[in-house]
Amino acid sequence: MFNRWDICDAYYLFASLYHGGQWGAEYEIFGRLDAIRYDPSPVLCDRNGLSENGQAIYDGLVERWATEQAGFRIINNTIQTAAVEMGEYYRGGNE
Repeated sequence: MFNRWDICDAYYLFASLYHGGQWGAEYEIFGRLDAIRYDPSPVLCDRNGLSENGQAIYDGLVERWATEQAGFRIINNTIQTAAVEMGEYYRGGNE
């Protein structure tokens, strides 16, 4: 059973370790946690500081994030490949 504290701890740790700066979606988690006056434990610095339930929540967040990042990489690579191919076409490389 997941309790609210486990959820907050897992999201806090995830955002701490995976945010890409204050404009990233992960950084928004800090604002939501602050709005409910969540105050993390000072010993919460890695996965080992989470309860068993918190670890399961955290692992799910990391897995979902990794899947989304892989999708973005595939999209970016596809766009880059298409741009190169279009550039070659417009330079006359596709005659």
